[in-house]
Formats: sequence, C-alpha cells, structure tokens
Amino acid sequence: SSAPVTLTFTLFEGKTMSPSGAVTIQVDATQTFTILGAQAGETFDWAIIEASPADVASPLTAADVASVDITGDNEGTFKLQATSNTDAAVYTSGTITVVPGGSITHSYNTGLNLVPFTLTGTGITKASELDAAIVAANAGIAVSQIFGWDGQNQRFSIPYANLGGGFTTGDFDLVSGASYFVQVSGTATLTLTGSDYTTYTCYAGLNLMAVPAALSGTITTASSFDANIVSETALTVSQIFGWDSVNQRFSIPYANLGGGFTTGDFTLSIQEEGYFVQVSGNGTYQP
Repeated sequence: SSAPVTLTFTLFEGKTMSPSGAVTIQVDATQTFTILGAQAGETFDWAIIEASPADVASPLTAADVASVDITGDNEGTFKLQATSNTDAAVYTSGTITVVPGGSITHSYNTGLNLVPFTLTGTGITKASELDAAIVAANAGIAVSQIFGWDGQNQRFSIPYANLGGGFTTGDFDLVSGASYFVQVSGTATLTLTGSDYTTYTCYAGLNLMAVPAALSGTITTASSFDANIVSETALTVSQIFGWDSVNQRFSIPYANLGGGFTTGDFTLSIQEEGYFVQVSGNGTYQP
C-alpha cells in the first residue's frame, strides 16, 4: 500500500439573506435585511427587483453597505437582491409582500363588551395578553374574563378568568377575524396596530366575526356585511346582531328573510364591536 496522503480543508459558512423565505411587511413599516455568514467587513450592493408596482418599496438601491432598511410604500410584491463587493456572489430573497397597515381602537364600557380581534401582528396572541394590554393602557382598570364563541359546536367557549392577585385560569389563543367578550371594571380604550386578517372559517349556524378594517369604507351596515359574506363564501346569511355594552344586552338583529326581504338593518361600529353572523353552511370567508 502507498503512504497516507493528508489533505487540509478550509470550511466557509454558507451565506443566506435574513429574513429568509416569504416575508410580509406593512405599508409605512421598515424591515432590516442582512446577509448571515458574511465575512468581516464584507459589504453588498442592494437592489429591489421584480417590483409590482414599481413603487412598492424603497430605497430602490443601496450601495456598499452590510445591511439595508426597506420601507413598504404601497401594496404589492418584490424581491431583494444583494451582490457581494468581495466575491460578486449574488443573493436573492424570497417574495416580499407589502400589505396594508393600520390600527383600530377598542372602546370598553363597564361590564361585558364584544370587541373585534381584527388585526394580525399586534403582538397580542392570547387572552391573557389582551388582558395585560388593556390593564397597561388604562390605569385602575381590571379585566375579569374573556371568552368567545365555538362556532363548530355552536356554544360559548370556556372563558379565560382573571381571579385577581396574579391568579388566572383558562388562557387560550385568540383567532384573528374573530370577536370576543371582554368584561372590564370600568370604561377603557385600547389601540391595536397590525394588518387585516385574510381568512376566517365559518360554520353552519352562528359565527362571532370581526369586520375587516380595510373594508370599513364599503362595509358600513349589516346588510352590506351580509352581501360581502355572500359574495366571498356563496353561503346565505340569515341574521347579524351584536352586543349593546351600554345596556348590557344583545342588540336587535338584522334579518335576511330571503327573496330580497330584510329587516332591522343597522350601522356597524367596525373598530369597536364584533358581530354574530348566522350562515347556512361551512365555508371560508376571505375578505
């Protein structure tokens, strides 16, 4: 046999753009992009490519920098390309989507309130976090319970309860596009910032829904919400009603009797209230 041969390898860490994959940013929000695994002192020339529309984001280019801050300017999509000034290697992002950003403000009265959980990306994902946000924004206010509606089984869900003294029970995940009953000890407000939900699963019977914030200019009444749901799901809506937090009772319903006959139409309070919607079958609402 021949004498052993020794080989020496130098391993270099692979480079990837971060964040990777499909990325979503809001209009007027800024996202930082960088190259993971870059060598010390390595810089890149950055460029927005495949932009639709052309003014979807800015800056369009940035030269000789390690990272770049991209701002969403208009709804649409684009990709980001980084070219190394060290070895001319090119790195391309996944599709980046710019979505509408916005905020809604809940108004709470003493007792039970039915509020919409319209937005995603608010930083609030659980009942306990909604409790904490309300308390933090309103000195002296306490939240005693939060609960929703189980559309699949047609019953109220098991509540999250704050027993005081740091003791809570029944915490659960909040679903974007749903609405929740929240019991508070006094008047309060809470502003949430994020992006509209994109889908909501409906079940035959009652569903506790939030009206999309982006459609507040076109969905202004129960009848227009009815028409939009029918258009998006092909289901039939038989009634829509909410909760009168001032008088602590369910509101008088809007009813679709069929054949073009309706009764009890009312104006929606999109930022402040959620609504029970009765539909004819299972489906997905994609506003």
